[in-house]
Amino acid sequence: MTSKEIAAIILAEVEADTSLDVFMKVFLKKNLIEPTKETYIDSLDESQTFEFWTVLVEGEDGHRIAYDEADKSFVLGMLNIDNQLEYIGHQGTFIETFRAM
Repeated sequence: MTSKEIAAIILAEVEADTSLDVFMKVFLKKNLIEPTKETYIDSLDESQTFEFWTVLVEGEDGHRIAYDEADKSFVLGMLNIDNQLEYIGHQGTFIETFRAM
């Protein structure tokens, strides 16, 4: 899977969701990044790691939304106190994950 394919999934979801108001769409466009494959550690077991495509960063130290290529779903993550990306959990679609933030 490529970063362009992942970006297309996100844009299709955002455009199709009529419940998103203008402010949410502006927030999304401001915080979306080019999908980048990164390593996340499990928040409950730091010895377990995952490769996800980070697609949204909420501020420098905020939550992350990433795409799990194997599961074809989006996950919630965050930057921990040690500056490591931490996997919090699977949420489903991009919009469902965004709302879980």
